[in-house]
Amino acid sequence: MSVAFFCRLKRLFVALHYSIPFNGVFLYVLKQFIFFPTMKYNRILLKLSGESLMGAQGYGIDENRLSEYASQLKEIAEMGVQIGIVIGGGNIFRGLSGAKKGFDRVKGDQMGMLATVINALALNSALSAINVKCKVLTAIRMEPIGEFYTK
Repeated sequence: MSVAFFCRLKRLFVALHYSIPFNGVFLYVLKQFIFFPTMKYNRILLKLSGESLMGAQGYGIDENRLSEYASQLKEIAEMGVQIGIVIGGGNIFRGLSGAKKGFDRVKGDQMGMLATVINALALNSALSAINVKCKVLTAIRMEPIGEFYTK
């Protein structure tokens, strides 16, 4: 792979890290930086921050933002690309900030992991509602909610 490819990929991940709104602009960035005309990559990994799910509300999950994500992910999937999504839980709880407020650090981290699962379930529901095949995988055993994932 060329140095130019890695530079493009780095810019994409920097954009993702700073939570550029996931909208038509972001989809354009994905098409420009990953989906070359030959569709060289048929699998991608997308990291979504929990904060990006808040939308304009400043807390929780914004249903409009969630449906925007789902429709754009559907468009990408219809291009034949398999998408793995890693989603955060920062819109609900952050273990480290909880520890600063007197929470036990381990319990705070566990609450953060549950917040991540809540966001995964919300995105799964939005995708399922528009007939996109998807499933939630979690490293915490909760089989009725998500499939147990282990290395």
